[in-house]
Amino acid sequence: MRFALSMAALTAILFTGCNNKTPPGGGSGSGSGSSPPAGTGGPVTGPGQPGGSASDTFEVKMPSSTIPTSIKQGTSETVKLTVSRGKDFKQGVKLKIDTPDKIKADYKGTVAANEPEEVVVKLDVAKDAAIGEHTVKVTATPDHGAATSGEFKVKVTAP
Repeated sequence: MRFALSMAALTAILFTGCNNKTPPGGGSGSGSGSSPPAGTGGPVTGPGQPGGSASDTFEVKMPSSTIPTSIKQGTSETVKLTVSRGKDFKQGVKLKIDTPDKIKADYKGTVAANEPEEVVVKLDVAKDAAIGEHTVKVTATPDHGAATSGEFKVKVTAP
């Protein structure tokens, strides 16, 4: 019985972790999207266009927040973000990535409306970065409309 419950919990964590994305952004509503509560991952509802549909919004899919990306001190790894646009969302999206001390994100700051959805982010970890789990926050702001944000975890390990 315990084994079955353990397997069910592990399966739930894996499926939840694979679906880490920001709440919808864009639209012409006022305000901004909201982040999921710290450490939860998963979507949270954000503002849309009043009287409109979800087709004029976007979201950013990112690595799992429940299974951190591991990076050794003094090395770098790449992670992929995906800007997923609704069928009527035709704007560029400016990305801002906030990293902890001694971790640097190298990425293209703006994704134009006609560019591919995938964004590659290179995370460089300094040799003296603190070992442990750290949070990386991603904020995506469209040319017009509401911004959205989310976060994912990285785990810094010894070389």
